[in-house]
Amino acid sequence: TITFNPIQKREKNLFLKINQNLTENWYGFDNFFSAQLKELNSTIIHINNKVYHIGLEDNIDFLHKQELATYTIFKLYQNNLFSNNHDNGLLKAFLKLKKLNLVLPYTYFYKYLKKVLKRNLLGSSPKLYYLDLYKLGYFCTLNTYKNA
Repeated sequence: TITFNPIQKREKNLFLKINQNLTENWYGFDNFFSAQLKELNSTIIHINNKVYHIGLEDNIDFLHKQELATYTIFKLYQNNLFSNNHDNGLLKAFLKLKKLNLVLPYTYFYKYLKKVLKRNLLGSSPKLYYLDLYKLGYFCTLNTYKNA
């Protein structure tokens, strides 16, 4: 028999509450999960956990996972599952573009520079700033096609 102490039961109930409306399991749900924890004023303990890249994943796979995570954030946004006080940087940037009526111009900018951004990201010295531009452009493109 498995028994839970009160803290484990509370943590399990919190986990189930956050995930009750999620019917899919997409890459990148961790972004949404952390936003929901914040929304519920949960206590989060961060650990200092160093990450070492030992070459198990190449840049193409990494970029594909970034696209999947961006798509997940887009679908959650599309289904109104993010609260107004979320702290997702990508969604904040998109909403700022939307407020300024710049989503469509940014989408065109992205389509024009996508190859340049991708070449850098798949190269030997990728710039994280380019990754941010790439993900924002991908998000805007998803939004533009949804509204077409």
